[in-house]
Amino acid sequence: MKQIVGFLGAAVVLAALAACSDPLNSDCSTLHAYVAVVALDTSHTPVSGLVIADTVIRTGEAVTVQQINLPAGTYVVFDDGSKNSIRPTGDAVRVVGVLGPAQFSATFVIGMQGCHVHKISGPDTVIVQ
Repeated sequence: MKQIVGFLGAAVVLAALAACSDPLNSDCSTLHAYVAVVALDTSHTPVSGLVIADTVIRTGEAVTVQQINLPAGTYVVFDDGSKNSIRPTGDAVRVVGVLGPAQFSATFVIGMQGCHVHKISGPDTVIVQ
């Protein structure tokens, strides 16, 4: 019985991923995925007002990421609008956030999951110093 449940669960996941790879599927056309990070100062207070700059390390391409209304100190570091800049299997992206003399720098590996970007690795939180 456990094998049947496991097989059905795997089939549902595969079907969902296959549906997402279909550009006519509403999930691909209506959802806009992004990868975010929380920026804190050394006192662990959210930092607002950072300017975020991305560079795809493999190509040296600078990528502009639009910020959206997220909780204080939370920033979009990569989104579906830039998915053509990375390989589906993943690319390292250097992210720098700057506010006056304070900044953070972190490397994320961003790939594709179906038709949307997702974080393969990278920090959830960064410290701005």
